[in-house]
Amino acid sequence: MGRDGRPVPVVAESWYIAQDGRSLRIRLRPNVKFHDGTAVTSATIAQIIQGQLPRLLGPAFADVEGVRVVSETEIEIAQKRASPFLVESLTISIAKPGAADIGTGPFSAVRSPNSIEMTANEAYYHGRPTIQRIVMRGYPTVRAAWADMLRGKVDMLYDVGLDALDSLQGSSKVSIYTYTRWLPYVIILNMRRPVFRSAEVRRGLNLAVDRPRLIREALYNHGTPADGPVWPHHWAYAQSFPTFQFDPSSAAKLLNGHVAFTCIFPEGALYERLALGVQQALAAVGVKMDVEGIPLTELSDRVRKRGDFDAVLFDAQLGPNLFRPYQWFHSNGPANYFAFSSPTVDAALDRIRYAIDDKEYASQVLAFQQAMIEDPPAIFLAWGDRVQAVSRRFEVPAEPGRDVIGALRLFKLAPDQRASRN
Repeated sequence: MGRDGRPVPVVAESWYIAQDGRSLRIRLRPNVKFHDGTAVTSATIAQIIQGQLPRLLGPAFADVEGVRVVSETEIEIAQKRASPFLVESLTISIAKPGAADIGTGPFSAVRSPNSIEMTANEAYYHGRPTIQRIVMRGYPTVRAAWADMLRGKVDMLYDVGLDALDSLQGSSKVSIYTYTRWLPYVIILNMRRPVFRSAEVRRGLNLAVDRPRLIREALYNHGTPADGPVWPHHWAYAQSFPTFQFDPSSAAKLLNGHVAFTCIFPEGALYERLALGVQQALAAVGVKMDVEGIPLTELSDRVRKRGDFDAVLFDAQLGPNLFRPYQWFHSNGPANYFAFSSPTVDAALDRIRYAIDDKEYASQVLAFQQAMIEDPPAIFLAWGDRVQAVSRRFEVPAEPGRDVIGALRLFKLAPDQRASRN
């Protein structure tokens, strides 16, 4: 997906939606090969799509009639009822059936217990990458990683960590790149708990949070207020949309001093800062929110399998299009682990799901935003930034607002490095 939520071609070269909207014809790029040299055929892509669409679409898969091969380079997906969600769901990872590690990308990967080694795909359809070999490894702490980078032992940090940013920004050997992630920090509220059944209470919790202050203190100014569920760079988003405001006096009246719950979050300094910031904001309006950091695997089990939580702070993928919020907030959504149900929200999402053109789609995005402001299933906090660092030994054709990993195949040594280093 593009930054504006529109689909962009990758393995697909182009696509065409029939006039009645009930079939999607996809033309594949010629000469795409898997890492083992075998051709990527339309039959293979059709098999992959058929296997992944039910999981990706959830209940919206009911709109799909079937997938068929049209020619050596074309497939067609027929729909019982036209839906823009079909195109929005097709961010599918293309891996060879039966061999999950064999893909089509610019690098092939070999995993070991402590690292991943990637080598250039000589047959990549956009041309062979400039870099021949990349070794990726994890560090126990961000501090250890950026210390090695400053010593010249590491060429790129995928996630600098906000605590380390000041140290790297002063280095003449490192370039810093920042982009806003599609995953906002939110506190999902479990509707199985009686304390959250009132929409007034949930509105009050959102009114109690000063988002710019939270971003300043917990994210060190690296974020954008999440004043609703819609990605703020989506093509249908408008500055006139209704948003959550900071209004502690109204929050105190709605909450009436009788709200108490526990919020769990993944262990880590960033999540802890966010949790403590929200805890402080809610305490100011009479809400008692206890906080508990737990290992990510335990958190996932409690939320996804058991529903054993009051509230959970994490980053949920809600961008860049409206298919993602549908998965989380529709009453039948496959990621609705918190038993949220709102007829008004469902109606808006269903109308987006079946919008016949951009005008109708945009009008229902507004309706969805309004419905979520009135009946919020979560405390929306911030769209956080990811900060990345790359050694200045490399020229990086970075696209503003995007993850530089997407340009990794185009990295090349800077001119003054080519003569001295192979």
